[in-house]
Amino acid sequence: MSGCLYNAGAGLLIYVASFFVLHSIAHCQEEMEMPSLAELSAPCAPEATLRRRLLEVDGVPGIWFAEPVAACMAGRLALVPELRRLVTVLELRVERTDAHVALLERQLALSREIEAEFERALQAAERASERERRWHRRPGLWWSVGVVSAVALQVVAVRALDALGR
Repeated sequence: MSGCLYNAGAGLLIYVASFFVLHSIAHCQEEMEMPSLAELSAPCAPEATLRRRLLEVDGVPGIWFAEPVAACMAGRLALVPELRRLVTVLELRVERTDAHVALLERQLALSREIEAEFERALQAAERASERERRWHRRPGLWWSVGVVSAVALQVVAVRALDALGR
């Protein structure tokens, strides 16, 4: 039975340690400020009336943009590396979260194993207690049987000595 309790204690220790490790990792994650998606999806420079025009320069087709529209598009293009970095960070966060979920699943499995060990230990203790409570195992019963036997032997011995003495 001590082996069951030792295994359950070791499992409980692993459970508690993994709990603290997981929560310390969760609090160390860096928070990033994300750009507003509403700003990125709004049209560039809505106040411009002539937004673009197809043109051809030296036989090469192209598109002419109004200056406010081009400035807005350049600003958005400048955000692309930052957005890529943000996507990378979010992908890493997803990987960490997946790892966290896997650790939590392992923690759940360990806690269920610990619970099963405790249940088995409890059942073994109940069986041992049941064995001790049986009527023929009670120390009071055997003490009283011993006292009655000693008194009976003493009575028999006294009568035998009385019979020999007469």
